[in-house]
Amino acid sequence: MVIDGYMLKDTTDLIKVYDTLRDIKEKIHKISEREYYKFLGKEVAFLADKVVLGQIKKDMPIIDAAVSNVNRYITTAGAKGETTRYNLRVFVNILVYNGDTYLNVICANKALLGAFRPLEDISVSEEECADMQNKKTRLWQKLHSMFDNQPTINCDLSADILKTVEEIDRKKIKYPDVKERIHSQAVESVFNSKLSMLAHGETVNPLRLYSYIEEIFEELTTEDTRTLIRQKEKNLHMLIDFNKDDSALFVVGKEKGYDTDSNQTEQKP
Repeated sequence: MVIDGYMLKDTTDLIKVYDTLRDIKEKIHKISEREYYKFLGKEVAFLADKVVLGQIKKDMPIIDAAVSNVNRYITTAGAKGETTRYNLRVFVNILVYNGDTYLNVICANKALLGAFRPLEDISVSEEECADMQNKKTRLWQKLHSMFDNQPTINCDLSADILKTVEEIDRKKIKYPDVKERIHSQAVESVFNSKLSMLAHGETVNPLRLYSYIEEIFEELTTEDTRTLIRQKEKNLHMLIDFNKDDSALFVVGKEKGYDTDSNQTEQKP
């Protein structure tokens, strides 16, 4: 068990607590928006690379598809309470005890905890939770035992950062480095090839998938496989560096879409 917790020392004044939470919520909004643009850049690069490599068909502009996908990932992760970075929901349980106010924070994307940084951090790691002599562990056990059967004050500090294509600020998009993308595509190609061989060209049995993955990861460290990956990287020069120029993603009008010199893709109005 891991507890993300913070303390407002020497205050139980709820007005001060709410003022603090209001400031924290503004910071959460900024962090959430940064995360959104990271997700968007990653999704754009993924879709564009797959189109160039002929692995998927582009039936709408890349940026439109990426925005739609990221919005769906975030909405679904939040609604289902998934423990992934796409879950940007932040909830706080407010506990008042012995003249201090404690905030038990519940969030899946740990980058959002940066919004609480000015406060005293009394979080407990899994290792600390197992140590019954740990001071912070004993404190949280005390708090939870006191408030288990009592109503507590709960706050939703989540930010609404979903956007339409028209609302996207292209200057804020964080694209993965093109060299990293090339390497990832090369590794993925080798990985899929070896996975197909292990499954003898048949559908992979879910019960065997993990053992196959372990075996493939071991092979990825061999010199022969590393050489094969480097060879495949040389054939991926057509992937575009969007950090240098992403203008093809934001063309206005009938030509809106994404083309490459080497692989003309279908255009939609």
